[in-house]
Amino acid sequence: MEIVDQLAGYNITQRIYGTVDYKKARYVILPNQIIKQALFVDAKAEKSNTTATLQISQTSLIVRQIRSGGFVEIPGKIEPIYSHNDQNFLSTTLLLHYCYQDDNERHILKDITACCVPNGRLQDRYNPTADISFWSAGRNALSRGEDFRVRVNFQRLCEMAAWRVQKIIVDVASKTLMHNWTD
Repeated sequence: MEIVDQLAGYNITQRIYGTVDYKKARYVILPNQIIKQALFVDAKAEKSNTTATLQISQTSLIVRQIRSGGFVEIPGKIEPIYSHNDQNFLSTTLLLHYCYQDDNERHILKDITACCVPNGRLQDRYNPTADISFWSAGRNALSRGEDFRVRVNFQRLCEMAAWRVQKIIVDVASKTLMHNWTD
């Protein structure tokens, strides 16, 4: 996660709380304004490179989807505007998804997908209804009391806004990285 410290912006000395691998308060400098950001980053390692599992505590969106034939609406547990010590920060969730392939009991990195999950303030654009969504069913059994999880479907999110999903292909033979903007 040290690479995230190299992102453009300036750190703010402020503790951020969340259930992710990395969290940081920072300033993001844009052409016409400066934004205080609460950056939440979680790393995932899965064999599939089409989706990544997300806990409901890692998003500010309301998850609206059809699951097991019924309508589900579960609010994310991060506030779209994170407040702490009388300061407000724009909540931003990033997923770093590492996709591996097994080769003789070794895990070989195939690609890395960086995904910027939309903020809850963009609910009406990215998930206004269960039918308009980039979510897929998560790996959990609510009947067994497991916490609700959802999957980010990279292709669907990319169709809504291509810049939100960036893929880096790892070419092990040549030891190079190739950037692929869309899958």
